[in-house]
Amino acid sequence: MKLRIENNSIRFRITLEELSHLNDRCRVEAGTKLYSADGMKVDGEFIYALAVDSEGGPTRCRIEPSFIMLILHPGELALLNAPGDGCVYFQRESILPDGATHRFMAYVEVDKPVKKRNRPESWLDQ
Repeated sequence: MKLRIENNSIRFRITLEELSHLNDRCRVEAGTKLYSADGMKVDGEFIYALAVDSEGGPTRCRIEPSFIMLILHPGELALLNAPGDGCVYFQRESILPDGATHRFMAYVEVDKPVKKRNRPESWLDQ
C-alpha cells in the first residue's frame, strides 16, 4: 500500500492483492519503523490502514499520533471492487469558529498492474 499526504489530502493506493485482503479480512495496513542506531529498539512507528465497517457505519477517517485509518462503508468497498476506475473519495468541509472553511479529503484508488519493462537491475546503482 502506498500513502501520499499533501496538505489536507491523503491518498491511499492499494494493489489488487491488498484489495483482496481488504475483502477477506476487512482490514489492510502498512507502516514504517525507525530503529535506533544499534537496532535494539523502535524509535518511532507510523501506521496507515484501510478498514471496512462491518456494521455499515459511514465512511470516516481516524487520525491519531502515528496512525491514519480510513474506515469504509461496505458500499465503498463495492465501488473499489467494481470494474473501471476503482476509487473512493471521502470529503469533509468544516466551518471553523473564526469563519474560515477547512476542507479535508481522503482518496483510495486501486493500482492497476502495469507491464514490466526489462530494465537491468544495475540502473539503481547509477
